[in-house]
Amino acid sequence: MKRNVMKVVSLWMAAEITMASLFSAGTVLADTNQAASQPVNVEAAQGGTALAANFGISTAAFPDAYEEEPYTVTVDVYGGQTPYTFTAAGLPAGLSMAADTGIVTGTPATGQKGEYTIDVTAQDSASVPATTQSQVTLQVYGKRSEPVADKLAVEMIGHYAVGTSNKDGGVAEIVKYNKDNGKLYLVNGSTQPASLEIVSLHADGSLVKDKQINVEALAETGNFQYGDLTSVDINNKTKKVVVAVQELDHTKPGKVLVLDYEGSLITSYDTGIQPDMVKYTSDGRHILTADEGEPRTETAPDPEGSITIIDTTSSEVSQLKFDDPSIIDDNVHIRGAVETDGKIITSGPKTSAIHDLEPEYIALSEDEQTAYVALQENNAMAVVDIASKSITSVRGLGYKDFNLNGERAGSPEGQPNQV
Repeated sequence: MKRNVMKVVSLWMAAEITMASLFSAGTVLADTNQAASQPVNVEAAQGGTALAANFGISTAAFPDAYEEEPYTVTVDVYGGQTPYTFTAAGLPAGLSMAADTGIVTGTPATGQKGEYTIDVTAQDSASVPATTQSQVTLQVYGKRSEPVADKLAVEMIGHYAVGTSNKDGGVAEIVKYNKDNGKLYLVNGSTQPASLEIVSLHADGSLVKDKQINVEALAETGNFQYGDLTSVDINNKTKKVVVAVQELDHTKPGKVLVLDYEGSLITSYDTGIQPDMVKYTSDGRHILTADEGEPRTETAPDPEGSITIIDTTSSEVSQLKFDDPSIIDDNVHIRGAVETDGKIITSGPKTSAIHDLEPEYIALSEDEQTAYVALQENNAMAVVDIASKSITSVRGLGYKDFNLNGERAGSPEGQPNQV
């Protein structure tokens, strides 16, 4: 999934959390003992006196704030010439914006409860500076009776940017840290074509690019045409890196490439259509991909979503499809036909699951015998038995009504129930 943000990677170190899980496609900053506020990635209206064609503010709304609680959030900008200069008018008392970073910090003062519309302006550093403006909303709630205690302390120790921003996202989106050599393996969607960057993390926290791997050259064998690089994973037992590659024709199968730590090709395997995530088991035996199989245009056919399991010891490749309605529970959202106005307002039968279910993300059980695969558009989870190479069930996640009282203990009156 792509996000409209200025694409950079912020490196964090936190106890019991993998470094890869703490990277974002946008800049995220947080003080120690404060939760990191994720940017809101929504395209915003632009204005300004000398507006560059590809220069804008993508933040449309800031996360909610509370009186007397520390707050941090970063404005996301795309395009233009870095560095930028920021100004903000209309912030509640207690909050301010840093002119050189666009970071809003502070603590909303008592009596600042309400909804704010903040006029944010950014100017780039071109020889003829371009200016962009946007109105960003912020909701400040009253002091919470029982503030949620922070359970995670994070500290930024380094920062790396690919040097390019893109309104449509997909620039620095996926990153994995290799503990064996202290390097990051980064999917860089800003290059043409998308490439894999290997970046060293030095003892002083600096991040330096070692090399850029031309994945297109490695992938285009036979009749395969390189479309996109979507995911990367690392296996420290076998000392290998694996990447997921989609075909240019979005209705054709993709592939995974197995590389050594230096980015040299070892072997490759075919996958289902549009592999969106690749996952190694820790023993290095199995490689799994979530093959999204989504229609990319209004007139294109809807490919079959699938899950690929590769046994690297035998080179056996298994394609698991959603062709058994009996394992799909009634809470799984299967979309009906597209209406004449382009909308989908009905549900479809379970027999349509083979095309409608779209696997996107894979997590493994603690013993790594089971894979849980997110079907985001379908509000469901597929459960996969790796040993038997079979989908054992597809379970709908259901719904939760947060308008009901008591869904969040301790929520002050007038504040939303939250998880």
